[in-house]
Amino acid sequence: MEIWIATPAHVVFGEDRTLGLTTVAEGLSVRLFGNTKPTPLCANPLKRWVPGEGDVTFICLQRTGQYPLFTNYLIGEPVVGDEIRLLGDASQPGRPATDQSGNVETYDRSNLAQAGWDIVSTPLGGKPTQSGALAYSPRGVLGLYTGRAASSKSLILSLESVQARASRTKGVNWALGDYESFDCGRSRSVCLASAEDFIPSDMQLANTVTDQRLTLVDGECKNVPEGKYALHPMTWPLSCDQATVRILSAKTKSPLTLLIRCTIDLSRKDWRSSVGNLACMPRGTDTFDCIGLQGLGRGWFNGVATVRGKRVKLTGGFRGNGSTSANAELNFTKSGVLEGTLTAAGMPAVPLRLVREQ
Repeated sequence: MEIWIATPAHVVFGEDRTLGLTTVAEGLSVRLFGNTKPTPLCANPLKRWVPGEGDVTFICLQRTGQYPLFTNYLIGEPVVGDEIRLLGDASQPGRPATDQSGNVETYDRSNLAQAGWDIVSTPLGGKPTQSGALAYSPRGVLGLYTGRAASSKSLILSLESVQARASRTKGVNWALGDYESFDCGRSRSVCLASAEDFIPSDMQLANTVTDQRLTLVDGECKNVPEGKYALHPMTWPLSCDQATVRILSAKTKSPLTLLIRCTIDLSRKDWRSSVGNLACMPRGTDTFDCIGLQGLGRGWFNGVATVRGKRVKLTGGFRGNGSTSANAELNFTKSGVLEGTLTAAGMPAVPLRLVREQ
């Protein structure tokens, strides 16, 4: 087993980027917080410093025990104006604590092409030995402290950029998720809209932490407190592509519009009609295997249903005494009914009205 640590590249390589990985690794020793001895390195412990992708490299350690590592809900969103501090511990040599706080001044990932950082804050009082310290705000950990500018401003590499670099580095696994911090006293205007050619539906927003429930009506707006919400369509039986949404307040007064793509979920319950029931099981994205409609006297219909927004296309055939190809074009109505026409070889078109069982 192995674990990967992200650290500023200049801490490992210094200013000489021409040194080979083997040479650098021979002089490398890593001691995790709380341990008295260095942790053994992996056989190939280093990744190369890539100019233009941030002041960061990755070190591989052998997992020889249980470490108090962050594994989830860590990453905070850098927001201009937020208070920011550095993590430190005055009892540890080389890692002095600082009580000085600053504020995020800029967050611009385009800086990575010219520099090794993308967050600038007012001075945090960081020392030269603190490169790699975690910079945090009330929203979570923002990134790695990389040093000070000539203006004494603090320079930070965001965890978003570290993650992007890790995703492009072979063998480096990423196991950190977003830190979810919400202020329930703040809210934002949220509007609900349905994507073109998809089914409109009122949505219930269920807070994933509290018991709060809100209903958003299609085409209208409502003030929603900050939080993470699960989205449940109020029109049944629909399946919508956005299961959860994070609502955060914003300085702008413009509302947040949730553009929802809802389609029909044909599975879980049978669909009743005057010519027999139709039962469907998921096959793939917006496709279902269906069987039924035996009341037409042609045997059992067996085929595939393809859902496209409000429309359902049935393609298959009847299997009885011989085989007969058949297809249907159906529309989903506001009342939750599928209506259309079924055609099959050797028989007149049949009006089809399918109602989902309760």
